[in-house]
Amino acid sequence: MAESLAPVSTIDEKGGRVELYETVSTDSQTSIGPVFDEKATRRLVRKIDMRLLPFLALLYLLSFLDRTNIGNARLAGLEKSLHMEGLNYNVCGIFVFEDTTTPS
Repeated sequence: MAESLAPVSTIDEKGGRVELYETVSTDSQTSIGPVFDEKATRRLVRKIDMRLLPFLALLYLLSFLDRTNIGNARLAGLEKSLHMEGLNYNVCGIFVFEDTTTPS
């Protein structure tokens, strides 16, 4: 099967050029579904990872800090100062943990 890369378009992005290519098959038997350029796909995934992972790591850190702070507040006397009885602290904890772990 003979394939060639045909330039589809060129995009200027922050002073750089990004060329988009489409694989064109000259064989009579064409493959089913789209064919992606592996190099461009790797660049795109890496770019998404570099922008998304630091933000997700920060969210994970803040979630961890929130959970440890509510635990330390209980040890420091939160229940006594707010006059909580029985399962009141546990009910409040459900709202704090559920809010940070449930996706929107």
